[in-house]
Amino acid sequence: MRIHTGDRPFVCKECGRRFSERSGWRQHMKIHTGEKPYKCEVCGKAFLRSHHLKCHLTTHSGKKEYSCSQCGKQFGFKSSLDLHLRSHSSEKPYHCNVCGKNFNTSRNLRVHTKLHTNEKGHQCGDCGLKIGDLGALKIHLRTHTGERPYHCTVCGKRFIRLSHLRNHQRTHTGERPYKCTECDKSFTQSGDLVKHKRIHSGEKPFECPDCHRRYTSSGDLGKHMRSHTNLRPYSCKECGKSFRFFTQSGDLTKHKRRHTGEKPYVCAVCCRAFICKGSLNAHSASHSDARPYECEVCAKAFRRKQELSVHRKTHSEKRPYPCRYCGGCFKRNGHLKIHLSRCHVMLENHQKNLDLND
Repeated sequence: MRIHTGDRPFVCKECGRRFSERSGWRQHMKIHTGEKPYKCEVCGKAFLRSHHLKCHLTTHSGKKEYSCSQCGKQFGFKSSLDLHLRSHSSEKPYHCNVCGKNFNTSRNLRVHTKLHTNEKGHQCGDCGLKIGDLGALKIHLRTHTGERPYHCTVCGKRFIRLSHLRNHQRTHTGERPYKCTECDKSFTQSGDLVKHKRIHSGEKPFECPDCHRRYTSSGDLGKHMRSHTNLRPYSCKECGKSFRFFTQSGDLTKHKRRHTGEKPYVCAVCCRAFICKGSLNAHSASHSDARPYECEVCAKAFRRKQELSVHRKTHSEKRPYPCRYCGGCFKRNGHLKIHLSRCHVMLENHQKNLDLND
């Protein structure tokens, strides 16, 4: 009857989560105690639930009876296959009663619901970030510890999340199972396809509450929000420099390579190596005469999309980069920096000294 009434009398004293059945409450409490009674006899890994152990055992046996008819991916359980099939369709059966947004899993709906209640019961002890989901907090902590438990058997590269490893493995196989019906472009991840479709629809559902700028993904909005707070929670252990982001392609990851000398991106034509993929892409254009990016105003063509973006500002009257000292405005950030070095060099040096003293 509690399913129909919504009554949840069993409350977790640790995080406040409520349950309709005592059995569900007892199972949940093991998350806080760390109890994992189901142990794998092959490798010794322990699990909270018997179902999780059964899923894990398939990694040792290699037995995967259920195969996706869309992309060929195999699964050990039919329930896993049913969940995966939703990534190929638009089926999202879990509905948020507050904002009407739909989700493909009940877990994603639970995490989303906490956005409305502002419920974030778990806080990172290193950077103070509050996270509503305990599992997400555990993954977040790896960005501070450097732990990367998932490694690629082909190239040895290591990852924080299992999903990141699976996506990476497709770079070796060339598999791109998620195809756009509008332009036939294909992707290795379903999330990339969802974001790509918004290019065709023009949809930008994520809005910044401070400046009302809109974005196609929540991740892009999250990165933008740090420009308002100036939060830089990720620090380099070598030199102490701090950064806003920690990802496979993020600022901190690229910065660390300056200390190690690692240059994993190699040009197939001249074998020159680069720290980041963006630098390799920019260099690769020098080997080709192709100029695929054309200005819609004057028809001038460019090798790189970034060059076109800079060029477009010559046609615009907008000057979004103001000088803090004299009020002059500039079309490009580079022009502002030149102006500061030529006209206000003493004031700039004084300001840097004040920042260091702070």
